[in-house]
Amino acid sequence: MKSAPFNYHAPTTVEGVVALLGEHAGRAMPLAGGQTLMPLLASRTVRARELIDLNRVPELSQVTRTGSGWRIRRCTCARERCRRGLGVGGGSNQ
Repeated sequence: MKSAPFNYHAPTTVEGVVALLGEHAGRAMPLAGGQTLMPLLASRTVRARELIDLNRVPELSQVTRTGSGWRIRRCTCARERCRRGLGVGGGSNQ
């Protein structure tokens, strides 16, 4: 089954994400990895009129060392975590 039609947005700043979420309040869904959301859209279990891709916003995929460990932002891919020796889990997910 195909997903229902939706508009795709790919902002490159946090401000752009916030603006789109405000403009399309109640109709927008953020997309980080898509491994969970895309099958739900395809089966029409979930419908989104506006899809906001977060993957082009650098601030959302940072990995930084802190005094007590690592800070891993929500859009950081598993490949980047593995590259730093962190595996696919661990760190504070913010």
